[in-house]
Formats: sequence, C-alpha cells, structure tokens
Amino acid sequence: MEAYKVIESSGFTYLCFARYSNEDKLLKIGVGCGSDFWLKILDETDIRCQFDTVKVQDSDGLFQAIKSSYDSGSLQVTKIAGGLRVNVGSSMEFDLHELTASDRRTELQQLLVGMGRLIEALQTNLTGAEIKIKKLESDNISRLAMPFPEPEVKSKKHAKGVKQPAAVRSIVNPSSKRRKAASGVVFGEDEAGD
Repeated sequence: MEAYKVIESSGFTYLCFARYSNEDKLLKIGVGCGSDFWLKILDETDIRCQFDTVKVQDSDGLFQAIKSSYDSGSLQVTKIAGGLRVNVGSSMEFDLHELTASDRRTELQQLLVGMGRLIEALQTNLTGAEIKIKKLESDNISRLAMPFPEPEVKSKKHAKGVKQPAAVRSIVNPSSKRRKAASGVVFGEDEAGD
C-alpha cells in the first residue's frame, strides 16, 4: 500500500510518500527533494505504538489514516537538526534521517516503480471511465432519436383535470345562468299556411 503527496514548504518542493508492506510488516515514511531523501522505517513495535495516537486497532487502519492525511494534504515538513520532521494529520509526527547515496538509489528505484504502478492503475481506470462515458452518450443519443408516443385521446367525460368553460351568466340577473333560446320545433306560421 502506498500514498504520495507533493507539498511546498519553506521554499522547497517535497515529494512525501508512505509505503506499508504486509510481508515485512514495515511502514516507511519518506520525503524526497531532488536527489536528497529522508526516511523513517517503523517496525511492528513502532507501528503498534502509533495505534493509540491515531485511535486505530491494526496496521491497515494506521496506514488508511496516513493515506487519508496524504490525500487531504494534511502534511507539514520542517527541517530539524540532522533531518526532517513530518507531521501527518493532527496527531502523528515522524523524525526522518537523511539517506546515504546507496540507500537513496534503492529508495528512488522503489519510488519510481511505485509511481509507475500508480500511473498504470490510473490510466486503466481512466480508460474504463471513458468507455462508460461513450456508452452512456450513445445510449442517450439513441433515446433522443426515438419518437415520442402519441398521447391517448380521452372523451370529455373521462378527462380529469380538464377545465370546463365557465357558465355564461345573465347580464340582467347575474345570479342566474343565461338560457339559450329554444330551437328545433317551430310553431306558428308554417303550419297555419297549409
């Protein structure tokens, strides 16, 4: 498990990294600046001492707390006599010592390999996300191209929510409805003429 963060401090740009190995049960907290490297290696005993500080119960929980501090940028690097001090989160503090030339080469190699794996995983995730986006876009285009179904026409009797025209009121007496003149049967003159 690995975590990386680039931070600016005291006019320098530092690459901070944390690496936990389940096989060796070692936690490495490191900082690189150009060709200089500082490192703190915590064994199982040192790791257990951090459990109470961070309020976790196992090494995985401790690394996840460190990783979340790295991800959020909750790191501070300060120079001290003989090395660097790294504050991780609000409760962890590690004093790192400078590495010798041969140890620097080893750490640089591990750092590059770790970052290469991280980049490879990010590229794989990005490719998968791009494929999903293209599929969603094509699905949306095909949905938009489909015609809308014709609405069902219901009779006026069954139409709910359809506003009926207001009844026309009489001008002379507004409280009564206006009546239409009778039509249809004609009485009078036409029959009389026969």
